[in-house]
Amino acid sequence: MAQQIVIGKIVNVRGLRGEVKVLPQDSDLAVFEGAEQVWCEGKPFKIKRAVPIKNCVGLLLDGVECVEDAQKMVGAAVTLPEDQFPPTEEGVYYIRDLIGMTVFQEDGTLVGELEEVWPTGARDVYRVLRKDGAETLIPAVGEFVREVNVKKKEMCVRLIEGMTAVPENK
Repeated sequence: MAQQIVIGKIVNVRGLRGEVKVLPQDSDLAVFEGAEQVWCEGKPFKIKRAVPIKNCVGLLLDGVECVEDAQKMVGAAVTLPEDQFPPTEEGVYYIRDLIGMTVFQEDGTLVGELEEVWPTGARDVYRVLRKDGAETLIPAVGEFVREVNVKKKEMCVRLIEGMTAVPENK
């Protein structure tokens, strides 16, 4: 069986028919819209309906028939087998594929490791941690992110003045 990947967390109930409100792990909601079923606490649930709600997703799940059933699920992780993720478009990546990437500048200089992706609404921001502990924040736009190689877990970036933190003298 394929590895289960966390795609969100149930944060609340919605309505009285057992719908749950899920905060997605990734900014791409297509993973919910394309899935036929998800897993919560190791148990599969067929998706009856998935609707976007601001920065969350409302899921109506088969077997969750009332608000009391839904309330018992609040706090649970929502997972999906890795092999059931929908393919992404060219230049679009799942956050789980980016975390841990080694980030280099165009001249081959090591920047650091991509530690976190901050969804900001307009464009994500990549938080890269350098070996000296300083961080570099890189907007996820083509001007700065030149190449992403998911298979090699590498990213090539172009940095401009002010993007890199100057390490403190100790």
